[in-house]
Amino acid sequence: PNLSMRSGGPAQLASDNFTRANENPLSNGGKWTTISGLSDLQVSSNLCELTTTDLYGSGALWNDLTFPNDQFVKATVQNLATGASLYLYIKTTFGVGVYSLVVFGPLGAPQSMGVNGYSALGGSFTATPQSGDVWTFQVVGTTITVYQNGNLMFQDTVQPAYVTASGQVGIRLIVTSAITDAQVSAWSAGAINSFVAQPDQAFEEDLVEQFNDWRAVQFDDVESDYPIVTEIPTQG
Repeated sequence: PNLSMRSGGPAQLASDNFTRANENPLSNGGKWTTISGLSDLQVSSNLCELTTTDLYGSGALWNDLTFPNDQFVKATVQNLATGASLYLYIKTTFGVGVYSLVVFGPLGAPQSMGVNGYSALGGSFTATPQSGDVWTFQVVGTTITVYQNGNLMFQDTVQPAYVTASGQVGIRLIVTSAITDAQVSAWSAGAINSFVAQPDQAFEEDLVEQFNDWRAVQFDDVESDYPIVTEIPTQG
């Protein structure tokens, strides 16, 4: 058959809900790698948190697969206290390029959030973080976008000098007081545009016609069992 490639939408390729025995450093069977120059993250009481309160914090990249150019990363916030911050990384190749979303605490108070790495000055927007927030950071082509609980919060175009190819995705936490001041309860990442091979329109129309012709010959009036079809069902 003739096949065409159709967009299948966002496709989750990696995830971690941190629901397991306490783990230090964060590993999940070796799928996480601590970012060079940063301290380890850990799993404690089914939450991802820091192991240190130093200036640079704790961070890790997902190393279990290679992500495509159009990618997203998503995290669910459990806690962000005063002085705490959550970094979400996409297209990360340290020394070459890294795009980052920075969500600042405390919860319940309007904060100026930062989006870095896509231009000389980066960008900012105001949002009020809450416990349970799902933050999504993505890049499609040269468009970089941030969502808070599915609501569009920021969008801009990556400047030519800052366009990077596919890189890794990850997470980083920074605190100024206690390691529990920044906690994440779930994390995921994947591809924005996944594609699946499906019959092209002409091939679909031909199949529909052939099926209806066959039905008309085999069954005179059993439309309730073998109804006339107008299109080939697709998986949603």
